[in-house]
Amino acid sequence: MSTLLDGAPWVFLLIPLLIAAAFVALPTVVLVGALRSSRRRRTWTPVQGVVTATRVESRGAGDSRRTVVVGRYTYRGPDGVERTGSGPLGSVWMDETSGVRRIDVLVDPSDPDRSTPATAPTGPVAAVFLGLVLSVFFVIGASILLLAGGVLLARW
Repeated sequence: MSTLLDGAPWVFLLIPLLIAAAFVALPTVVLVGALRSSRRRRTWTPVQGVVTATRVESRGAGDSRRTVVVGRYTYRGPDGVERTGSGPLGSVWMDETSGVRRIDVLVDPSDPDRSTPATAPTGPVAAVFLGLVLSVFFVIGASILLLAGGVLLARW
């Protein structure tokens, strides 16, 4: 009995495996990034910083292109030494009386030269929605991996 895949080169069967790997990798990378960010919020020391310079950058390509404000800032670390850092600015506000733009900065207590502008944690509704979407991606990717892998094994 002949099947549709009998005449197909095995290389073409690898394409679904690569697509599935992307579907599995995407949620994994997002989850690891979210866990690192959450850990940073819990373990790094929050301090106040002052924005000294800003620039606008375009990130991404095509329809996913977005504009990000990147700033340089100064902050005093937990050891009392003034340092500088830079990164994408989330909520920056202007003090109306002095014209100073202050931001919240997270500082690595084991290496006070490492810092990042603090971002607001994702709300519970957004986190649940993102988790559901990523779960769907993961299940689709894992299913494709199992099916394509089974076809490849059956051919050998």
